[in-house]
Amino acid sequence: MTRPTVSVVIPVRDCAEYIARAVSSVLDQSVPPDAVLVVDDGSRDASVAVASRFGPPVTVISTPPRGAAAARNRGIRETTTAAVSFLDADDTWPSDRLERHLDVLSERDDVDIVLGATRYIGLSARERKRYRFPGREPVAVVMFLGATTVRRSVVRDHDVFDESLRRFEDWDWFLRMRELGVAIHVDAAVAAEYRRRPGSASQTTLPGDATVHEVLKRSLDRRRTRGVASRTLDPLSIVPPNTPGAPW
Repeated sequence: MTRPTVSVVIPVRDCAEYIARAVSSVLDQSVPPDAVLVVDDGSRDASVAVASRFGPPVTVISTPPRGAAAARNRGIRETTTAAVSFLDADDTWPSDRLERHLDVLSERDDVDIVLGATRYIGLSARERKRYRFPGREPVAVVMFLGATTVRRSVVRDHDVFDESLRRFEDWDWFLRMRELGVAIHVDAAVAAEYRRRPGSASQTTLPGDATVHEVLKRSLDRRRTRGVASRTLDPLSIVPPNTPGAPW
């Protein structure tokens, strides 16, 4: 079995406190990546300096501040590997995550995207009540890029991330992939540890930011335009039955 080569794209902005932990979790994988691209989105702190200390296979790319979607797209354009995986600068991976995903891609030619489960870290008791988890642990399969590995041909042949979206660009991308019929395999094992922290981009709403409802409406409008509005496309239909829904 020959595993596909893989690059990991990590967008970062002002995350010097966490970026070393994120990169280390990638380099410490049981099957390490061929390349790690840390794309700095105009950081004003020491994020670039911290990431630059690692050296190969880590490459740091500095860009003006344009948002996580633009940073990921820039990283994708720099990749030459057969697969691409994603991690946010304040999150981490369990050590066997990349091996599991690459094994699926090597064994299943019919699979284009592998999506694992996400473990939520730092949820307050109040937030915990807003989520629906299948068990006692805060673990769920949701549309989260940090738990995703994708064949590079998918982002080469289809749309990449919508740079007009500062939030929910990951949901938008997943929905567009579903609309295009891209095959998604769900691996129930934890593939990402998502850190909830005040001040992170995902927890900060600015005027004009898209809401999740607007992203879902975009998907509905696209399907209506293509004449497939009658097709049921639950945004979480990519996950097995009885899997928790999104954190409304």
